[in-house]
Amino acid sequence: MNARACDAFARVAAQASGRLCSLYTGCIVWCVADMSIQVELSTLADTVTRYRFAYLLTVGAAGPPHAVAVMPRIDGGVFTVEGLGRRTRSNLCARPVITLVWPPESLDGYSLIVDGETATDGDSVRITPMRAVLHRPARRPEPVTEGACGSDCIELPLPAGSTATEPK
Repeated sequence: MNARACDAFARVAAQASGRLCSLYTGCIVWCVADMSIQVELSTLADTVTRYRFAYLLTVGAAGPPHAVAVMPRIDGGVFTVEGLGRRTRSNLCARPVITLVWPPESLDGYSLIVDGETATDGDSVRITPMRAVLHRPARRPEPVTEGACGSDCIELPLPAGSTATEPK
């Protein structure tokens, strides 16, 4: 297949899949979904440099997720987070598997999400990544209505009498 035929094939594949498609040697078409891109753990240190901070998400033995903003350092493929609070340390003892989420710089950017196993040492934790992905909201085929989020989500109303309050 010649270069012109390969280009045409990539355009057809992109239109059919709704995805960004690229060509590789031998006219193999590679399509990347809009929502997630797997990050090789070997490139994680370079990827993290694009972000300012992360949220460390932990879950205790019987409670909802707990999120704190952190500035993880990476060295030798292992993250270190220092200055952990009491609740975060308690959650890590109960469930040592966590998620780090680096929010995107812009609305159309990707969040970096890293799942990892932890080892605590006083008020710091070492996190060994198990999986990493770049993720952004799916594009919606229909226009976003006023007040709705821009991804594939639907806001659910809280039941009457809920103890949750509006953010201030």
